[in-house]
Amino acid sequence: WNITNLKNVDPEIAVLRVRLRSLLEHDPDNGRALGEASKLLSKWYSAKYRLVGTDSTCLKNVITSILKNYQPERTSDESG
Repeated sequence: WNITNLKNVDPEIAVLRVRLRSLLEHDPDNGRALGEASKLLSKWYSAKYRLVGTDSTCLKNVITSILKNYQPERTSDESG
């Protein structure tokens, strides 16, 4: 919970970030889960910043694109 206290991150987003990082590291091809994460993130940020309609849709599309194109950093053990 340090991130919620030190960086003033909402607890719901902190949990989502942890779960999303795990998903991206262990199952990056899980399109359904990535889609759900995109939807949750865009809904949360749309509500927080009062985005509507096209803005909210654009945000979801950007988040989806970022998640689909994310390449986790490889450690020296993984790179051979």
